[in-house]
Amino acid sequence: MKNLFIFAAFLTLVSCAHHDQKIKFDLNLNEQKSNIGKGAGIDLVLIDERSDDILGVKEFSAEEKIKISSDKNLAEFLQKKISENLQQKGFKIGFSKTLEIHIVNLEYSAKRKFFIGESAGKIAVTAVVTNSKNQSTLTKKFGSSLDSKHFIAPLESTDAASINNLLKEILKNILEDAELLKKLAE
Repeated sequence: MKNLFIFAAFLTLVSCAHHDQKIKFDLNLNEQKSNIGKGAGIDLVLIDERSDDILGVKEFSAEEKIKISSDKNLAEFLQKKISENLQQKGFKIGFSKTLEIHIVNLEYSAKRKFFIGESAGKIAVTAVVTNSKNQSTLTKKFGSSLDSKHFIAPLESTDAASINNLLKEILKNILEDAELLKKLAE
């Protein structure tokens, strides 16, 4: 009987009302200083093409869903991180080339199941390099995704870590792309 009471209390606890959550962006790209940019000037433009600022949704039941967002502007945050990284690679902020990063899609969802919950996320980004000197352009698409399982439901910290890992992976893909870096440095 005691075990039944504990189990009922546990179910009551995990079924309490939930509120929208805000996560903190936290990325450390650990980039080594280099001179791959050779002092080339870049005008960095980051455009968030998503229809809203929602980063994801957590589903506790068919009737109970919460939104996941952040107090920070995603485009501004990513622009700062990319700019810092490019400067570490020897690029300068200038105007001979333009690097446009378009956040096309960012989706994250977490679902609570009876014992095993799941979360999934994906991000799609387009990078466009334009050289104003010779009017050449390079357009590349980048994407990343994740799927994971959790005990009952992902915690708020798990949601934040998953979204930050998606962002880190996409930035790493962009900032380590040899063709893109070559075009920026020419």
